[in-house]
Amino acid sequence: MKNAGWILRIVLMLGALGGVFYAMKQLNTRGVSKELFHLDGDAQYSKNDLSILPQFDLCITRVKDVQFQWDGRSYNIQNSGKTWKANELELPPVDMEKWLVLLCRVKAERRIDLATSTKKYIFPDQIVFNYVDGQTIKFGIETPAFLFGEKAFYSRQFLEMINTLKTMISRK
Repeated sequence: MKNAGWILRIVLMLGALGGVFYAMKQLNTRGVSKELFHLDGDAQYSKNDLSILPQFDLCITRVKDVQFQWDGRSYNIQNSGKTWKANELELPPVDMEKWLVLLCRVKAERRIDLATSTKKYIFPDQIVFNYVDGQTIKFGIETPAFLFGEKAFYSRQFLEMINTLKTMISRK
């Protein structure tokens, strides 16, 4: 009878461990590709479809580096172990990690129909997120509008995030 209790515990622990591995695999393989803004045109909506949800998620996996051009200046922010460097200047790691967390819920206020817009956007600046798994997400910037692929949107939050990053870099 004693052995049956131990066997039951071991089986339950192995089942729980299997569940944890399954959950980790599911969370780690969701990717982004075209689903970020539903670019492939089929009728299936992703959770990040900007036409039905006012926010999107850039926390795909760990960010390896961020590159952006703004007002004629280029910034290259790279992760090296526990440190973050912007153009070889070290950034406060806690501030940078807090900034990265903001990428998990970016709110888009409204879409911009580039075909019918009276304003002609050129998106001269850009921000590029490179992830450890090799994925890259690139946004064009024309304050306060952003472009992803062929989809454009307004986001004060995203603009504030970029301004916060610029402030972090300029403090150095």
